[in-house]
Amino acid sequence: MVITNHSIDFPISHSVRKRSVDIIIILYEQGIEEITSLKYFLNSPIVHGVYIRDNSSHPHEVSAALPNCGLIHYRWMGGNVGLPKAYNNAVAECNAPFICIMDDDTVVPDDFLEEAATYFIDEPAIYLPLVRTQRELISPHLQFDYRIQAITDGDFSDSAHVSGINSGMVLSRDVFATVRYDESLFLDEVDHQLMAQIHERDIPIIVMEDIVLQQSFSYDSNNMQADIHRFRIWKQDTRTYYAIFGKDGKRAAKIRIRMRRRNLIRKYKSLHFLFI
Repeated sequence: MVITNHSIDFPISHSVRKRSVDIIIILYEQGIEEITSLKYFLNSPIVHGVYIRDNSSHPHEVSAALPNCGLIHYRWMGGNVGLPKAYNNAVAECNAPFICIMDDDTVVPDDFLEEAATYFIDEPAIYLPLVRTQRELISPHLQFDYRIQAITDGDFSDSAHVSGINSGMVLSRDVFATVRYDESLFLDEVDHQLMAQIHERDIPIIVMEDIVLQQSFSYDSNNMQADIHRFRIWKQDTRTYYAIFGKDGKRAAKIRIRMRRRNLIRKYKSLHFLFI
């Protein structure tokens, strides 16, 4: 079920506790102060806690100079254990009624959570803001098994297929009584797999269509060694996720891997990627 009408008649909690939100952010090889919207979260009156899980090669310090730094619950994971394990670790500690998953580089409006809270209903649900890059809307989108289709006309009514990325997603904490991030994945397809579980359990998906977040991506690299490492992870996650959809999925995974390998060979003019 997808709800996009802001004025739809659902019971909305007005007490601060009933609409408080825990934030989950995963770090990788960067300092805590580099989190783009951290100061906003630390100053928001409805944020209950900020749960930072650090997949870096070494731990980072929480600066006492940060405002309301006592809200931060930091844990170094001992190295890169992957997104799902870090997410699940943080979810287990959260105790606010709502949980917001954030990328470290997502830019949010100054009233993001306060506006999001006006959508909250008294049953387990998922809340998706609009997430844009400089070029396009990347979330919500439509998800047909392993195939993703952009929404270009602002029509979010396809309730059977609407989906979204992790960053900016708000979930009722009770949702995690029945779903869990899939730890057989490491980095890619994590949000798609979670949303597949959401659909399987017919959990309401509410599109917050008047809330827009800005997302930047740093996937483009001119570092061959970095792209080799990234390709290995992406290849394994693609195979694992697509295998869920049987022979057609496995065939599609092979095609995607072949195309990406070819592009990397052209980019670096190196056959090294043939052996990965």
